[in-house]
Amino acid sequence: MQEFQDRFTDEARELIAGIESEVIGLESNPNDKLIIDEIFRVMHTLKGTASMFGFNSIESITHHLESLYDSIRDDRMKINAEIINLTFATIDIIKKILDTKDNLNKNDQKHFDGIVQDLNKITGLPQEPHKEPPNPLKDSGEKMRAYYILYKPDENILFRGVKPFGVFYELSDIGRYKAIPFLDKMPILEIIDLDKFYLYWDIFFISKAPPEEVRDVFMFFESNEAYVVELDYNKLDKESIKDYTRLSARKLPPEKIRDIFASLLTHEGIEIERPELVVPKKEEDVEVETALSDIEHRTREISQKSSTMRVSSEKLDHLITNVSEFVTLYSQIALMVDISGYDELTKPIQSLGKLSKKLRDNALDLRLLPLDELTLKLRRLIRDLAQKLNKEVSFITEGTDTELDKTIISHLEEPLMHIIRNSLDHGIEDRETRLKMHKSPTGIIRLTSFYSGAYVFIQVQDDGAGIDPDVILKKAVEKGLAPQDVSLSKREIYDFVFLPGFSTAQQVSKVSGRGVGMDVVKQKINELRGEIEIDSEVNLGTSVTIKLPLTLSIIDTLKVMLGDSLYLVPLSAVEICLRVNYREILDNPKKQFEFEEKFLPVIILRDEFSINGQYPEYGRIVIIKQYEKKYGLLVDQVLGEHQAVVKPLGDLHKKHDFFTGVSIMGDGSLALILDTGKMLMMKKEMQNVNL
Repeated sequence: MQEFQDRFTDEARELIAGIESEVIGLESNPNDKLIIDEIFRVMHTLKGTASMFGFNSIESITHHLESLYDSIRDDRMKINAEIINLTFATIDIIKKILDTKDNLNKNDQKHFDGIVQDLNKITGLPQEPHKEPPNPLKDSGEKMRAYYILYKPDENILFRGVKPFGVFYELSDIGRYKAIPFLDKMPILEIIDLDKFYLYWDIFFISKAPPEEVRDVFMFFESNEAYVVELDYNKLDKESIKDYTRLSARKLPPEKIRDIFASLLTHEGIEIERPELVVPKKEEDVEVETALSDIEHRTREISQKSSTMRVSSEKLDHLITNVSEFVTLYSQIALMVDISGYDELTKPIQSLGKLSKKLRDNALDLRLLPLDELTLKLRRLIRDLAQKLNKEVSFITEGTDTELDKTIISHLEEPLMHIIRNSLDHGIEDRETRLKMHKSPTGIIRLTSFYSGAYVFIQVQDDGAGIDPDVILKKAVEKGLAPQDVSLSKREIYDFVFLPGFSTAQQVSKVSGRGVGMDVVKQKINELRGEIEIDSEVNLGTSVTIKLPLTLSIIDTLKVMLGDSLYLVPLSAVEICLRVNYREILDNPKKQFEFEEKFLPVIILRDEFSINGQYPEYGRIVIIKQYEKKYGLLVDQVLGEHQAVVKPLGDLHKKHDFFTGVSIMGDGSLALILDTGKMLMMKKEMQNVNL
């Protein structure tokens, strides 16, 4: 049961996520019948299956919401703000029920009861009399056919790749049916084989289709798995239903069969009974099979659209671990071959190196998720917060199909939500203020993402009030963070926003304060080996740009030597390596190097890392590019490229300003990985160089 509960929970979350996005669209287009029908169908699906897996609360609340949207479908009610809010509230409580396995705490249970009462209140309002929808099968003037079908799939049907529930979709396309399921030869639980199929059905079916067309529905089944018998429902007696009596395990009298066909002619939709063998204590019919087929149909639709297969994150983590070990093992073998001088192994080792890179790239691709994974939560945040602040906001996304490592995606949610809260609370103005400034009454928040080399850039832009750099500098001086009459660039001024406790908001709100918490945002981005910067224009808006690596696990690096120590530089940040005279750089008072008609600052790593020994006559300058800035790293030697499996630093070194991680080399030694972004930020004098 635990396995089935987990599968239901995953599928239910998938359905709820899709509906949450649809409801946001319904708010701006309340007459969209397709969305209304989709919400009704999903609620119907969840209602039918939830109780089977122990989620009785979901069955209860979805029943109420289904009834509400059924009234909307029949034009007895209209979509309004109250219904939209209740729908969102229902979605939220369903998420909590799924998370807690239907064990809500007292506060959540009270909230649940309140939602149910509100739904009852709405559906209990005076409504127009329900109008029976037109029945295309009734009074059509064409001859209707009645069928009995014994549908008994082989117990090994799942091994043939055939989905037993698929026939119900095809039957519903050409008519209406009532299916009564049975359990055949059900073994005791101790010896049950979950790979075998035990269900079969008595199906009563009406349609205009001839028998040949009905039999074609079962074309992928063996002849003994489906028996189709045509009956005359106008002349049902013992003689005319003898074929049914011979085939069926349940010997219904002609009167009962006539009632079944009559119900199919007078009621729209599919009706399926729950078998007594499953729930003998309940007498009412439950539309279990309809709901099961709906979930399967929905899952099939999603699978066809995305051509994906669900794999647990634990399996992906194990795969990356194994690939990382393989990369490390390759480095060891390559080093041993190089030392031994065994030339016959050179080509195989080179091929193995290419294979390890392909395997690494494929494994990392499996962990990549689109940024769309976060946009639904961000849309919901903007929608709810805009209502609370009484502001009109339009959320626009561009390039959100850009993919990032799932670890980065999971850690990126909180920083993005904080940035957007700031934009809404202190960036976007209210309607009256925007009109006075000749702006559109509806503010815009834009989320843009794009690739650049081995990095992904994410920008959050708004067209609000912007951040005044003079105000920031004034507050920085007041707090003693900057001296009087200091000359700072615009970017340097905006960097004060990321200091703990620094705020530009004139009034601190309950929602956010521009700068309050931005230090935490920067810390989280730095932990992801990323960078963040702010750009703004007063009364035009603010842009926050985040730069992140595609993955955190395995990266291409450049091996460099300092004395007897080996270090790794992320290859994505390296532009070129140049041979230089060590003494020319040491004797330069400004420690600069001319490159492309500009003077770049140089970090002498021997001095930074306090490496003893005599300076070599010649060294190498590694030109590093961070955003639009360039600087040089002076090293003793450049040894070539290396695939590095990134391991975290220990507790004593994880906050080191120059290193982002460590990697195990082929000989078992450790090599520290340089953080080129932090090195640039640490050298304040570099930020004033005109590049």
